[in-house]
Amino acid sequence: MLVYNGDRDYMANWMGAKAWTEALSWRFQQEFIEEDFKDWRVKSGSKVAGQFKSFGNLTLFRIFEAGKMVPRDQPEVALKMLLEFMKLGTLDQK
Repeated sequence: MLVYNGDRDYMANWMGAKAWTEALSWRFQQEFIEEDFKDWRVKSGSKVAGQFKSFGNLTLFRIFEAGKMVPRDQPEVALKMLLEFMKLGTLDQK
């Protein structure tokens, strides 16, 4: 499952998404809580476009310079995020 929010949305913000995903009762709840956020870039060497944390089947993504309409505010970032997630099932750029 991919949960994403822009960092410039005050109503449905990424901090609320972080709170509910960490409160979610599931097998890997503690591991997800302990996971650190990692920087994420659209292209290698480009500026950081957001941060994510992922464990098991749950990924939480914070997209920089976007509000609740992430695809409108950051279309390139949103497309790359979704394509990579659908292809790999994760956003980890190892």
